[in-house]
Amino acid sequence: MAVINPADLTFNGQEVREFAECIFEELYANPVLDQNHLIVEDIVAKQQIAIFGHLSKITKKDPGCGLGKVTKNIPMSEKFWNPVQLKIWLSECHNQFDATFMVYYKKKGKEYPDLTVTEIFSQWLVEEVSQAAAEDILRIVYFSDTAAKKIADGGVFSASVDLTDYDHLNGFFKQAFAIVAANSKQRVTIAKNAGASYAAQTFDDNDTTNRVATKILQNLIWNADIRFRNDPNFEILATRSLADQYAKERLNNDKLETVYHREESGIESIMVLGKKVFIYDIWDRTIQADQDNGTKWNLPHRALAVSKNNMQIGFDEDQAYGDFDVFYDKMTETSNIKGGYKADAVIVEDFRLMFAY
Repeated sequence: MAVINPADLTFNGQEVREFAECIFEELYANPVLDQNHLIVEDIVAKQQIAIFGHLSKITKKDPGCGLGKVTKNIPMSEKFWNPVQLKIWLSECHNQFDATFMVYYKKKGKEYPDLTVTEIFSQWLVEEVSQAAAEDILRIVYFSDTAAKKIADGGVFSASVDLTDYDHLNGFFKQAFAIVAANSKQRVTIAKNAGASYAAQTFDDNDTTNRVATKILQNLIWNADIRFRNDPNFEILATRSLADQYAKERLNNDKLETVYHREESGIESIMVLGKKVFIYDIWDRTIQADQDNGTKWNLPHRALAVSKNNMQIGFDEDQAYGDFDVFYDKMTETSNIKGGYKADAVIVEDFRLMFAY
């Protein structure tokens, strides 16, 4: 399938001649990858992550000479990086431009099939691919699942979803579900998620009066393991739906406006009990677009209490997801943008996590 689809535009000769005359949709603001995650480089094959605990209860009452030896072991556990090879490859035939105003950007003479020498390909299209790749990696490290299934088959993905967009690796949500399944104390329930319709899943005036979102976000902090709660990197990532509901509750019940801070990446954050809550709009957009059965969404309200250093994303090479080759293939007469990298995502220490859903 071509990157440029002529059927999307009605070509009328010389009505539009300049790329600058076009209107471009505003891009969504996404967190930069290292904002809430630790980036680990040189992850090229399966690799062990060794986790060492600590000694405790080694002091006993002295029973007498030659007695009282205790046997204690430092607890150890392990996790593994299992990076997968990912590929980005878009190819365009020159004649796709002929039915659009972009025909004016093509070279003439023998160079006519080569789009890589045009401004529209080498600048605009490469930038588009770069933006898409950066959003892709965020979506992949959170929502991907090697056992991804559609709703009809017992999974969570909509019928229209291409599962190859989600079966790369086991992302942070897949891992978080397993962690709280093993220790229910790390889960905070969001009752609205169980609603049987979009309307039933939407926060209402009663929720605002009862401070539902306030309690959810506070419990993520209060119920956390005290070692995690005292972590200077403790922070919360939340859907827009949950963060906005918290702001409504503050305004309705306390007559105080919640201050939205704009991070350098462009996303917004708020403060709850002295902890920063980053608003991950990309979660809302992904759930509403790809986890929708036509009647309701799959867990539309979510929040993760995390430590940045515990949410690790591994690459074979840093920033590789934004590195592309742009080339023209004379044999196929196609212009190409191609890139690839290995990646994986790991929540290292299970106790440094709280999950509200």
